[in-house]
Amino acid sequence: ATAFLSMWMSNTATAAMMMPIAEGVLQQLEAAAAAAAAAPAAPAAPSPAALQRVGKALMLAVAWSANIGGMATLTGTGPNLVLAGDFTDLYPAGPGLSFAHWLAFALPLAVAFLLCAWQLLVRAMLRHSRGLYDTDAAAAAIRAQYAALGPMSFRERLVLGDFAALAVLWITRDPKFIPGWGSLFERGFVSDGTVAALMAILLFALPAEKPRGCRPPARHLVGP
Repeated sequence: ATAFLSMWMSNTATAAMMMPIAEGVLQQLEAAAAAAAAAPAAPAAPSPAALQRVGKALMLAVAWSANIGGMATLTGTGPNLVLAGDFTDLYPAGPGLSFAHWLAFALPLAVAFLLCAWQLLVRAMLRHSRGLYDTDAAAAAIRAQYAALGPMSFRERLVLGDFAALAVLWITRDPKFIPGWGSLFERGFVSDGTVAALMAILLFALPAEKPRGCRPPARHLVGP
């Protein structure tokens, strides 16, 4: 999840957003372990060292995934954009680096690095912690918290649609292997920054609440 979000957001912002979630997962695991240890005929509780290993694995997973996901897309991290700008300046007659071109090159590498990082953390940090936690109880608590969030609101669906449209427009602007919609304009007239600015402005124009004509009729309950 961290790597996917980091493909579209700043690495630092993604890590700052995901770290409290990782801490919440760790707290649920610790609570489940404490509850199991307090139960009658309970198995031995995880040692502090085991708890530390799991915590370190979660924290490293967030940090590493943010970096790995950032390399997968052209806008995933600042250095990628610097490279794209310098490439255009140094080779003005060249094809340039498009979003789709970079994605085809870097996404397979990012997936491979992510799998390697996962295996490294499992083997180095978590292989001695298997069976020490009641993962079913922790998963049930996390699912209950997720259900308490309720369905997506109208504004959340709008933001999701805007984000999906942004990704589609980025990928299809200049995919290289086929003409993209950017070919409808003069060379250099539109860029990935143009798409980002357009979709950001659109967020200011979209309503936060569903328009009155699109809302279902309210049900009036008559009391006794």
